[in-house]
Amino acid sequence: MEAENNIEVVVKIVGHLERYISEDQNQLSLQLGVDSRVIDLFKKLEIPEKEIKYIMILVNGQPANKETALKSGDRISLLTLADGG
Repeated sequence: MEAENNIEVVVKIVGHLERYISEDQNQLSLQLGVDSRVIDLFKKLEIPEKEIKYIMILVNGQPANKETALKSGDRISLLTLADGG
């Protein structure tokens, strides 16, 4: 079954990154491959890698980075560190 090769995570996006999701909300559920890392989430959302240095990444409320492994049920928060100029 194809679903066994995927995990489901919940992503909450705060700040200017909301433009990368088409939902009319700042939270969504996503299916990713079973060996996915945070960087794979960025790729799926089409967030450029150059944006990562301006984002605080939390996985289940704990600080994380782009190489952090994900598992089904994880809650990922992407928070913009600085907006404006």
